Amino acid sequence: MWPRRRDPAVEAAWAGFVRFARALDEGSRALLATVPSARRPGAPLQASVAGFLAGVEAARAELPAWALPDLAGAQAASAAALAAAERRARGLATATEGLDFEQRNQRVAEVLEELDPVQAAERRVRAEEGLTGFGDLSLAGVQRVDDGRWTVSFETHVGPREVEVAEELGDLTQLTCSSEVGKRARRFVAMPR
Repeated sequence: MWPRRRDPAVEAAWAGFVRFARALDEGSRALLATVPSARRPGAPLQASVAGFLAGVEAARAELPAWALPDLAGAQAASAAALAAAERRARGLATATEGLDFEQRNQRVAEVLEELDPVQAAERRVRAEEGLTGFGDLSLAGVQRVDDGRWTVSFETHVGPREVEVAEELGDLTQLTCSSEVGKRARRFVAMPR
């Protein structure tokens, strides 16, 4: 059996996407550093937001690196998600002013959750269709239906797929060890349309 020839354009796009994901991960970690743990105090909010915004900007700079025609929808949706997360992050200092520890952490989580509906939908489509490869699935669009629902569209080799993603609240529980009252954690559930 002869080895499959690799397409240089796809290889380059994959490398660009990996850089995009790495930059976004580093930015997300910077933002999460503001949350204190048992072993360390949290980083100052302004420094964490600056680190997150730097990661978003680095990720945005990598968007053209994976500019294949089949990925145009994914790039557009990724750019929209980056913009939404950036808007929330820029308003984080004002939004958290005067809030207690748990309320502040919730606002930090909301910045990162701008990316969750797309991830939930992608997992659903990949699982249902058995898609495991990088190029097996491309994001065609994301539309917010209302406050707690999104419609996420993908193109696959078996045709277009749409997934409705709903935000749900989990069971009442103490979200942190120091919680005095129970709250419901948010989660995103993907349903086929």
